[in-house]
Amino acid sequence: MRFSGLGIIAVAILALEIVGMTVFAARFGVLWMLFGLLLGFGLGISLLRAAGQGLAAQLMGAMQHNAHPLAMLWRVGRHFLAGLLLLFPGFFSDALALLILVTAGWPRRMPSTPSGPGSAPHPPGGPTIIEGEYRRED
Repeated sequence: MRFSGLGIIAVAILALEIVGMTVFAARFGVLWMLFGLLLGFGLGISLLRAAGQGLAAQLMGAMQHNAHPLAMLWRVGRHFLAGLLLLFPGFFSDALALLILVTAGWPRRMPSTPSGPGSAPHPPGGPTIIEGEYRRED
């Protein structure tokens, strides 16, 4: 019987989760472990519901505001992945889900803008439009 690399990783993660739950139960008690697992499960279900509700409306709003729809789908996808990880019983997957949720709001690095004489940096939204009147002289 051959195991693929993905199967070995899945078995290793499952073993890590079982060991983590056993250590937690030995240290704090079985009732606290069950409370933590139920809390994670409930948070996972609510996160999945929130990620699924209004997905079409969010996609339409992103397109109306001329935003890239894949960025919105990635944001919803991160919440969906975090919800699935919270549903999986274990504290390491819960910690990974919380890490995904916390890092989702971190600011991204802005691309470097050209500097030097005659080159003004553009704001994050792109170049601005300066309105005014002009008169053509021939």
